[in-house]
Parts: sequence; structure tokens; C-alpha cells
Amino acid sequence: LAFVMSVDRKFRPIYDALDAKNNKQALKLCNGILQKAPQTHLAKVLKALALERTGKPEEALEMIQQVRKAQPPVTDTTTLNTLYIVTRTLGKVEEATQCYENALKLQPQNEDLALGLFFLFAREFDFKNQQQYALKMNKQFSKDKYFFWAIASLVLQVPPNVPTHPLLSLSEKMMEKMLKEDKIKTLEELLFYLTITDQQSKPQAGLDLVNKLGDLFKFEEEKLGLEANYLLKLGKYSEAALTFKKLININLDEWAYYVGLFDCIGQSSLSLETTDETKEIIRKNKSQNKRSPYLAEIEFAKRFGTGEGVRTDIEEMLVDYFKTFGTKRCCYLDIKPYLSLLSQSQHLSLCQKLETLIETNITLNRTYQLVNYQKIRRELGFHKTLGKEAVAELVNVLFNQYEEVLPLTTSFEKTDDLPGNDLLILIVLLLENLARSHQPYDVHLHKKTLIECALILEHGLRKTLFDSRLKLALVNVFSSLGSYTQAQAVYDTLEIKHIQHDTLSYLLLNNAVRLGGARETLEVAGEVQRFNSDARKELSELAVQPFRHGSYGKTIEFVAVRDHLVYSHQAAVANTEALYAAVVSRLPDLAAIKTQLLQNVKALVTTEEEAKKLIFNEDLELLKEIGTWEMVRANEGDEALTSATFSRPSSLLLRLLRLRGLVLVLLNCLLSSSSSSPSPSSSFPDLFQSFKALLDQTLQASDDTKISDFDKKVWNLYLRLFQASSHLLTCANSGNVEELDGFRSEYEQIIPAIEAIVKEVSDSKWLSIEKSNIIVQFAAIFLLAISSWDSFLPHLNRKKKKTPNTPSEIALADLRPKLIELRAGVKQVLEQSKLLMLEMTHMKLDKFVVESFNAADSQKHATELVVLLNSSWRISFQTLAKLVDTLTTFC
Repeated sequence: LAFVMSVDRKFRPIYDALDAKNNKQALKLCNGILQKAPQTHLAKVLKALALERTGKPEEALEMIQQVRKAQPPVTDTTTLNTLYIVTRTLGKVEEATQCYENALKLQPQNEDLALGLFFLFAREFDFKNQQQYALKMNKQFSKDKYFFWAIASLVLQVPPNVPTHPLLSLSEKMMEKMLKEDKIKTLEELLFYLTITDQQSKPQAGLDLVNKLGDLFKFEEEKLGLEANYLLKLGKYSEAALTFKKLININLDEWAYYVGLFDCIGQSSLSLETTDETKEIIRKNKSQNKRSPYLAEIEFAKRFGTGEGVRTDIEEMLVDYFKTFGTKRCCYLDIKPYLSLLSQSQHLSLCQKLETLIETNITLNRTYQLVNYQKIRRELGFHKTLGKEAVAELVNVLFNQYEEVLPLTTSFEKTDDLPGNDLLILIVLLLENLARSHQPYDVHLHKKTLIECALILEHGLRKTLFDSRLKLALVNVFSSLGSYTQAQAVYDTLEIKHIQHDTLSYLLLNNAVRLGGARETLEVAGEVQRFNSDARKELSELAVQPFRHGSYGKTIEFVAVRDHLVYSHQAAVANTEALYAAVVSRLPDLAAIKTQLLQNVKALVTTEEEAKKLIFNEDLELLKEIGTWEMVRANEGDEALTSATFSRPSSLLLRLLRLRGLVLVLLNCLLSSSSSSPSPSSSFPDLFQSFKALLDQTLQASDDTKISDFDKKVWNLYLRLFQASSHLLTCANSGNVEELDGFRSEYEQIIPAIEAIVKEVSDSKWLSIEKSNIIVQFAAIFLLAISSWDSFLPHLNRKKKKTPNTPSEIALADLRPKLIELRAGVKQVLEQSKLLMLEMTHMKLDKFVVESFNAADSQKHATELVVLLNSSWRISFQTLAKLVDTLTTFC
């Protein structure tokens, strides 16, 4: 309602009540106005808004429809704008569209109403209608901006990466018309024109526009940058090279200009004079102590150096770069791409030379040098070849270096990132790598090492409270230890906001599913869902701004952002896992579960076409930067610690997302059945075949997209469950009694298979939380499926004295005792699982002795951490045991 700048004084209390979320008071005030003036349309719309917010959408829609049918039509823009807000929430935007159209029929020359309707289309991303209406507005009001709006709306209808799309050609012709009529007056309009030519891969057209309308540029550098890139694309390398040289003279620290110049040299046979001139430019610019000229020198040698001495030259250039910029945090990332150019024999030589450049006095600059030096050594592989004693020695050295620099940071704010924190990250990586590389793999050594890593990271966070890298690393460490409670506690201190719910929440959501419970999963998934919903609403409001301000190129960016929200992989995961958690948490309320499934299954991603549209917004690069990318499952064996879902290939993640979605869709089909209509959905056979084909593809994968043996066993349980359901449905619908043989064959194998998996969990100790969660979730789905099977069986109608009389009805009726036995079998397995979980609540670490680093208070904190970990594991198993009690009752 922010756009309402001024309203009649009598409506102000209603807006105040709505802003304060006092919807009952708003309703009361609206009713008071309507009693005195029943045709006050704004009061009706505000009442509809209050009704929608109080959970009465039908009554809200009724009020909106009254306004739509009003005669004469409503023309007040405040009322219509507010009405749009309500209809968008109700999912009935067509009601608002009709209201605007009615108003324009009455007042066709009212430009404010026309703008309202156009912006409605823009907020709904209805590109076709907004394009048509913009042309109508241009014709009616004779304003050039509306013609640009129509062109922008045309471009928005073009799918990505389709340069030959006819709408692009049409858009270019329309822009050409504006150019001939001398109506392109702003830089934004020119840049929009260039966007259209760029999408069609027409660099010559772009270059001609830059030359013709170059006066619109405020800065010469911006114009030359476009000109240089167009010349490069056209293969005019000599002209492009000259332009890039001009750009370097303007801004000698812009890396892209050097890359462009080198591209010109590499793509052509430019003279030796040009090459020498380039070297001289670089040499001269190095005297300014800017990073780009130094890196350009290395890049030039990489691309154009010849002879045996090139590697030696590059080594010396790297040393020179470290000497000049080794005190900058970016030093390592700058030279990392060039380390692979060195020979194996040069690795040690480089490190020895770099070590001599490190300051001897304890200063902040020395710390930055040490960090960059150790990161380079790590990149060259020296850390991976260290033995246990060497690692312990290096860990102590790095930790002492961290402690030495702390007195120099007393003036730092608590929110500042301390220079030595990178040393702690390096220590964690050293320890973690040592544990993972131990042969044979030792889960207890890995567990012990992870606890040491947690102690080191917590030690750092006591010195600086807001270092996100330390916190992210600690979240991963606790997750690897199977402690969701501790991982969540650290994650919460990150204070994730806005888009980070989409880019970083995977760190916690995946762990909530694996290690937490239904409540925890609903909390995290709910945050992702709320952000996605709110952001899409906010974006729809922002989508009109490029049109208001003439920034037409920005419209494409807004649509790209919208697509990242609509097709967010993380949002799809949140929708799926939230529904799983809702189903499990609502047991044994079967009616509530049916409602949840019915309302939400349409939002699940189950087809390949839907999966292909998904965009991975998860910020995995952040984990690579801090090194915690390596904190993944050591191997696929059962003795490994918990898996890191985010380390799996995207193709596997998409298949697993579809499989989990199909489980819920198939379950919804089964539960939607009734005794009078045993066929829940004609789509069940097709859905089951899709599930089976996708699962076969997943189980048979032999590359890095394969899943663990334990996961395979669980997925085979789901296959048996739905195969049995398919046989039973076919018999109930067709009367084919032979299908019951297949049904019995499948369900009789499920209980023994579950028992075997439960035994496997009892043998795997430190993975038992994750595996127990998986088993309990399957048990819940299995019990719900059994409840649906019962509805397929014929019931005795005592009033009509009707009993089963056909062969299929008799056979199906005979299954009822079998289903009772099946429930009893599930109950027995669940009781065994509960005993195991109660036993696991006593699983705890013994006294932990710190060995890998020296800290005065390390042993004290180690003892405290062990207590917290033991408590976290105990809580997880107690939560699972309570859920098992619920499932047992449902049996």
C-alpha cells in the first residue's frame, strides 16, 4: 500500500489497521463506512484485503466481484491499484484486469488508467499483453516512450540464446524507425538498441550505432570499451588493438583491457613492433605499482612466450608479483591460475624464493604474506604429501603465527575479519585432509580430527564474532559430525537475509533433512519458501521501474532475476522437503495429510522438462574459496561420516529431486482413492512407470552420479511399495486376480528388507542418525500406502446384506487379514528401531585429549564441546524415538 500517498481522511484508520496487521479492526472500520455508504468501492476493496488476510478468500473474492460489476465502472486509480493487490494474492488477477478495462471503456482518454493497466501486465510479466497495450497507448497518447515500452515488451518475449528469433528482427526494425526519426535521445535508449543487436550477434550494427550516437556517452572510456569489443568480434584486430591501448592509457589497472589487447595479438599476425610496443606499455605501467600490469606481464609470457626459458621467466614474474603484492589478500587468487604453468622441479624453487620475501618482524603485512605463501604451497600439493608428524608440526607453527598477530588486532572492531583467520582455515584443511587420506580409512580418526577442527574454529570465533568463513566452515564440521543442533546454532549466528536464503540455505536445509527432524526441516524450508514468495512479489513491483525511468535494458535483467526465483533449484528442494516434513509431522491425522498433499503436489518438480528449467543459485564458490568444499564424504563406504549433498553432480541432484517428488505424487494418488472409487487417478500407471524408469537410471549409474549402497536399498523399498500398489490397483479396477500374486510377491519382501536395513544402521554407529531418519521417513510413507490399500478392498454392506461375490472381490476381501499382519510386521520393525534409537541415546564420546595445537584453554573447551555433541546426538535420537512412537500408534 506504499503507493497510496494520500487518501481521504476517513480511510486513514483502515490503512493504519492493515499496516499494523489488525485485520479485525480494519474489517470493523470498513463495515462502518459501508453501512453509511454501501457503494464506497474503496471500502469494499479494503474489506476484501482484510478478509483475505483473515483466511476468508471466498468472501474476499465476492467483494472484489461486486466492485467489478459496479455501474458505472470504478475509475478511481487508488481503488483499482488496491484491488490489484488483493486479486494478486487471491490468484484472480483477471478480475483486476477486467476492472481496468471497464474503467477505460468509460474514460478512454484517461492516461492514468491506461498506465495502471500496462503496469498490471508488467507486474504479472505478461509480455504479450503489455506489448500490445503499449502500442495502443503510443497511438492514443502520441508519446514516444510508449513505443519504446512496446519494443522492450517484444524483446522480453524472446527466449534466451535464440539470435534468429523473428521478434528480435521486428524489435530492431522498430528501433531503426526511431533512429531515422531522430528519436533516440538518451544513453539508455542507445544501450537498449545495442542489446537488441548484441542478442542477434550483429557486431557491425553495434559498432555503427556507437560511432553514430557516440555523443550520448558521458565518458569516453565507456564508448571506447564498446568500440574495442565490437572491432575484436569483427576481426579488425589492428584497429581493436589500437583502441585497447587507448583504454589502457585511460585506465591502466583495468584487467579486461589487457586481455582484449592480448586477444587481438593472438588472433592476428600483428608485427613484432606491435608486440614490443605492448611489452613497453606493460613495463611502463608496472612502475605505477598496480596489479593489472604485473599480471599482464605474466599473461603475456603465458600466451606468447617461446623457448625453454619461458617457465623460468614466469617463475621470476610470480616472485616479483609476490614481492610487490604479497601483503594483499588477493595475491594468492591472482597468481593461482599461473601456478600450473610451472614444472614440478620449479615448485620447490618458487616456494623457497617466496619464503625469503616474508618479513621477519611480527606485523599484519607479514601475516598476509604467510597466508598467501601457505595457500600457494597448498595449491602446489606440498600440504597433501605431509605425514602425520609433519602436519602436527605445521599446525603448531600456523597456530602460533595466528596467536602472535592477535595483539596487533586489538584496535579492530568485533565485526572485522582478522588477518590471521585464514591461518585457522588452513589448519582445518590440513587436519581434515590428513584424516581423509589415512589408509585404511579410519572413521574414529576422522571424527577426532573434526572435533579438533571445531575447537580451532570456535577459538577463532571467540576473537572475532562475525567472520562468515569460520562460521561456514564450522557449520560443515558439525554437520559432518552428525550434530544438527550445533550446526543450526552456528548457522543462525550468520543472520542469513534476503537472497542468501536462496544461495546459502542449502548448508542447513540438507542437514535438517538428514540429521534433524520434521520440525527443523519445516523451519528451514519455510524460510526459503517465504523469501521466494516475498521476493517474487517485490520483484513484480520493481518490474515497472525500468519503464518509468526509461532504463529499458534493465527489463531484461529483471526477467532474468525473476527466472532465477521462479526456477530456483533450492526453492524446489524446499517445496519437496517441506511437504515430506508436513506429511510426517501430521501423522496420524490422515485427513490433514491428504489436504497437505492435495494442495502442494502441483508445486513439486517431477518431470525432466521441469528439472531442465531449474537454476542452481546455491553459492558453491564460497565454499571453494574457504576450502570447505573438501569437507565431503571420504568415500561411499558405510564407515564414512555423513555425506555432503552439495558435493554431488547437478544431474544426480535433479534426479533425486524428481524421485522424491514422484514419491509424494504417487502417495497422493493412492490416498485420494475411496472404497466407492478405488481408482485414485488414471495417471498412477504412467507416474509409476516414470518413477521406475528414473530410478533404474539412477541405480545403474556407474560414474560420479552413482548413489551409496544404503540409498540404493532404500530406493528399492520404494520401488517395491509402488509396484505392489500398482498390482493391487490393477486388480481392483480390472478384476484380474493374477495381479494379486505380484502384489503378494512385492509386499512380502518389504518387511525383511526393512529389518536388514535396521540391522545395518545398528552396525554403523556414527551414520545412524542420518540412516535412521531415512528409514523412519520410508516407514511413514509405507504406512500411509497401506492405509490406502485398505480402501481398495470391498467392504461388507450390512444394510443391503451385500457380500463380495465375484472372484476378484472375494480375493481382495481375503487380503484384509494380510494387511493386518503387514501392519503388525511394520509395528514390530518400528519397535526394534526404537530400541536401537534409545540405545543410541547413550552413545557418547569419552574424554577428548587435544593433541594437534597449543591453546591454553583448548582442553577446557574440548570438554565442553564433547558434552554439547553428546547432548546433540541424544536429542536427535530422542526426537526420532518419539516419531517412531507416533508411527507405531498409526499401525
